[in-house]
Amino acid sequence: MTMTMRKAIWSTLVTCLLPVLACGPGAGPGSVVKAYQNAIQEGDYEAAYALVSSQDRAVRSQEEFVSNTRDAMALFGGMVDRMSFEITDEQVDGDQAIVALTITRPAVEKVFGELMGAALASALGEDKEKSQKELQEALRKKIAEGDVPMTTDDKTYRLVREEDGWKIVFGWRAEQLVAKARELRRDDKLDEALATLEEALTLDPDREEAKTARDEVAAEVEAAAERRDYRESQVTLEGFRIERKRRFGFGDPEPAVVGTLKNQGERTLSHVWVTVYFLGADGEPIAEKSYAPVSEYGGEGPLKPGYVRDFGYFVRDAAPSEWSGKARAEVGDIRFEEAGGE
Repeated sequence: MTMTMRKAIWSTLVTCLLPVLACGPGAGPGSVVKAYQNAIQEGDYEAAYALVSSQDRAVRSQEEFVSNTRDAMALFGGMVDRMSFEITDEQVDGDQAIVALTITRPAVEKVFGELMGAALASALGEDKEKSQKELQEALRKKIAEGDVPMTTDDKTYRLVREEDGWKIVFGWRAEQLVAKARELRRDDKLDEALATLEEALTLDPDREEAKTARDEVAAEVEAAAERRDYRESQVTLEGFRIERKRRFGFGDPEPAVVGTLKNQGERTLSHVWVTVYFLGADGEPIAEKSYAPVSEYGGEGPLKPGYVRDFGYFVRDAAPSEWSGKARAEVGDIRFEEAGGE
């Protein structure tokens, strides 16, 4: 079993291992963590859920929590009583707290590692259903016999003080925000993605995934601003018009968009996109099409400082049927050529 897989298994388990027999508003952070652990080991998952922060409960229901926790704890079979923990540190800073503990528990991930070969055989065998049942039975028997080594883990938990007492923060809301930011980034909505990641880090300052993504998106936002400033000040689109031309010199003349790009700055451009807006009878855009007069796929190559690039594109497949025959255009995004390519 790989280290990544072991970490993934333990990450799922530890979320369930660390609320309450009786945890009133006056209980300290350490007491809350102890109550959470005791509730989990005794199977009182509803009580455990009551000690989860409100920000986390807003995105994961009690039903979902109970179901996931029960499934995770089932991996330990009858060995739950072999688990133990010890609080090693408790730090309180206003309404925030950190509790560190050492957890001793059965190393069930090692059992998975020993049976991984059987799992692979199950996937490749002809009777997959039978093989899977055999694997499940082998795993159940191994755990039932208690033939599982013990392991110790150090863990820290962040808590927040709410109106009804200290609550454990698992970062489910932050996790949801990171996923949302990933989608925004994919849609090139970088400013929104950055704001979403900042919100995630406000909720969970130690989430490394959010930190890494935040730094990457911040760099992309800065690069986008640099490209925008250069485009607006140094790249011009001149002589844009509609002309009627014959394809390859044959057939009836067709409408085409024509214009000239000029790079007035000091940097070489590897890509320049031009967006053409097709106008309706009222002069408003009714469709648009992006073209790339400068690209790595074009035969004329990059657009160097001081150079110009004429372009022309037939619009047969781009202009809608209600097109008035008029259009306007603007320079879209640009890309700078890498230093090694200049």
